[in-house]
Amino acid sequence: MHARLALSALVVLALAFAGGACSDDEPAASSTSSSSTSSSGSSSPAITAEACQSRCGAKATACGGPTPACTQFCASTVTEEQASCLEAKSCDELLKAALAGTALDKVCAPAANSSSSSSGSSSSSSSGGSGLPAAVTVSATIPAGYAPKHVNASGKIVSLFNVAAKPTLSPQPPTGQLPLISDAKSRVTVVSPSAGDCVLVFGFTLNSGEVSVQMEGTDEGANNDCGSFTDKAANDGVTLTLKDVPWANSQTKSTVTIELK
Repeated sequence: MHARLALSALVVLALAFAGGACSDDEPAASSTSSSSTSSSGSSSPAITAEACQSRCGAKATACGGPTPACTQFCASTVTEEQASCLEAKSCDELLKAALAGTALDKVCAPAANSSSSSSGSSSSSSSGGSGLPAAVTVSATIPAGYAPKHVNASGKIVSLFNVAAKPTLSPQPPTGQLPLISDAKSRVTVVSPSAGDCVLVFGFTLNSGEVSVQMEGTDEGANNDCGSFTDKAANDGVTLTLKDVPWANSQTKSTVTIELK
């Protein structure tokens, strides 16, 4: 019981101090330093609020705690470096830091070469993101025994496919960079299996530890294209192509192929 309470306290307190560390209430000296680093081109890009929420929630779940505090954590700008560092910390480390009131930038200090590499980083960003691949494949394994849900709603059958698994990216993008596939849910092509006449609604999230794919379609009358598609996707795998996927703090857009097997 004490372990569970400690884990819950970890997430609430750790994320609370993280949000505070990025707020406008910091002392003037700290604020000036942060502003100077940012304007000179920090080597760590900011992540989107949606990506922050997803990664924060995954860490909270892993630590056995609640996720509502992620809203405060992601209310202010959070860098890729901060998010990755937080994910790598053990639950015990974060609990101790939270109880001590330690700020996030003290728990996850910027890399020592951030300032020295700022010029190169700024140049790379303005040129559209050097080193970002034009095409990348995200692969993952569908959990054994997974089956989509089919729900009868007023005579219509709604089929729901929702899989989350550990991703493998090829080629591997630069450290700290991930394609923002959540922004490409309207630019999706189903490669296999065939979806027939099923009109699908997609949802995607991707962080360093998990790729999540949601697909939903509705069948009416005798039509069963959506039910058949989601069943085949769960049993045989599914391949999707996402076009014009953006990257954080870059004008580069890539084609992302998602392969679930």
